[in-house]
Amino acid sequence: MDINNNVDHTLKLLQNQFCGLINIKRQYGKIPEVMCYPGKINQVFMNLLSNSIDSIKSKEKLTEAEEIVIRTSVVDENKVKIEIIDTGAGVPENIQN
Repeated sequence: MDINNNVDHTLKLLQNQFCGLINIKRQYGKIPEVMCYPGKINQVFMNLLSNSIDSIKSKEKLTEAEEIVIRTSVVDENKVKIEIIDTGAGVPENIQN
C-alpha cells in the first residue's frame, strides 16, 4: 500500500470538515509501499485526522494559522513513520494519563 496516497484519500473524504478553516501541510517523504491491512490503516488515518479537526474546531478562537501537518518518512529498512501534528487545543491534563 502507498501510505502517502492513502492519507491523501482520507483527506479528500474529510475535506468538508476543514474546508477553508484549516491549512493542510503535506510533508511526504519518499517511502516504499508497505504491507498492511489497508482498511484498518485508513481507519486509523480517519480517526487521527478527525480528532485533529475536532480539536482545532473546539478552540474558542480560530486563527488563520490553524493547521494540520502530515509527515511521512523512512525510519529504517523495515519501518516508516507517519506524524500528524495539529494546532488544536490538545488533550486536557486531567485525562492525559
